[in-house]
Amino acid sequence: MIDATLCRLSELNFKILSPDSITSTEIDRICTVEKKKNGLDLVVVDYLNELSDSGNEEKDIIENAIRRIKSMARKLDVPVIVPYQMSYAGLNRPTPTQQDGRSSSKLANIYGVMLSLKNCNSPEISLQAGQRQVDLWITKNRHGRSKLKIPLRFEDKTLRFLDK
Repeated sequence: MIDATLCRLSELNFKILSPDSITSTEIDRICTVEKKKNGLDLVVVDYLNELSDSGNEEKDIIENAIRRIKSMARKLDVPVIVPYQMSYAGLNRPTPTQQDGRSSSKLANIYGVMLSLKNCNSPEISLQAGQRQVDLWITKNRHGRSKLKIPLRFEDKTLRFLDK
């Protein structure tokens, strides 16, 4: 199973950029060049707090970066995934909300779709060894249903999510 997954990944044309400091403007430039040269199917921007955009407060920096990245996604017609960390308050709620993003509650207004993964420690759920119950919550969806819970199993060994 792992070999097949690694084989499929090795066939994909993707790049991982991990510079010491990068701005949202540089992300836009890099993605624009990549789209023209080789095509671009998806952009994942992880850990917004590490962007070196200028600004006074962390929340303002992140909000402006997200707006630039969203503008880039529209311009290039490419979906963008921006993982976010939930606030500690959000971890204690049974149902995640749009305001549970750790860096800024205003981000919920910018995102088109927000998904949250939450561990579910329910005793009535029986899982195989090496599996955990995780709920995928659609906390926001501008074009469809929200506040929807999708139960999944997470396999530690293969790092995969499976239908319940």
